Amino acid sequence: MEILYRFLFRIMIVPLLLRLYFKGKRVPQYRQNWQERLGKKLPILPKNKKIIWLHAVSVGEMNAAQAFLELFNQTYSNVHFLITMTTPTGRETAQKLPFENKTLCYLPYDCPEFVARFLKHFSPQVAFFMET
Repeated sequence: MEILYRFLFRIMIVPLLLRLYFKGKRVPQYRQNWQERLGKKLPILPKNKKIIWLHAVSVGEMNAAQAFLELFNQTYSNVHFLITMTTPTGRETAQKLPFENKTLCYLPYDCPEFVARFLKHFSPQVAFFMET
């Protein structure tokens, strides 16, 4: 099944990227930072900080995550938040979060190579996934 999944994903990557391109005609933010979805051109995180990765799909999850992030921020001083999302509106919401110690990035597509690049680059100590 995994071989079939990888094969089908390889076939679907071009339509996925075309979908981003065409959605970008209506919502230009879809054309920004699209390389992150491939595990490329990832932002650089500060050194000597513990990385807490929080994934919140879009606006609702990002709003729900704020109290969680505030608690972590107050409790631990040597942390940096890696906040991932899948939508431009989720990214806009994350940008408004009142934390200096955050880096935003789109979650990569579910392809082993993309995810491996993402995890190797960031090496988070812990990951949390928000669901509303």
